[in-house]
Amino acid sequence: MRRWWATLRLRRPSPYPTPNPFPFLTLPSHWSDLHASPQQNSDPSCNPDPPLVTQIAYATVAGDIVVAAAYSHELTKYGVVAGFKNFAAAYATGLLLARRVLAKYGLADTYKVRRQ
Repeated sequence: MRRWWATLRLRRPSPYPTPNPFPFLTLPSHWSDLHASPQQNSDPSCNPDPPLVTQIAYATVAGDIVVAAAYSHELTKYGVVAGFKNFAAAYATGLLLARRVLAKYGLADTYKVRRQ
């Protein structure tokens, strides 16, 4: 069994300052998990494609208060069947959130929805 310190590669020290406190020590490339694809992740709680979320919130001393929230997957109720991660879905989710906030504060009748 190989020891972990036996796999470290030594580099020549640079005359220039580096942010790394140990620039002469580098880990082997297969130890890095930065470029791992989501399929390699065996954790079932990690969702590689989370839903698009819009929220209206404000801060208080006791903590943050969320007034309303809308998710992109809720657009299926309104006829959207695909494309929940693009700009148009973000815009539609924001409109859905705006209508919810207006309904919550009783202003939905003041600002009518435009029908085309």
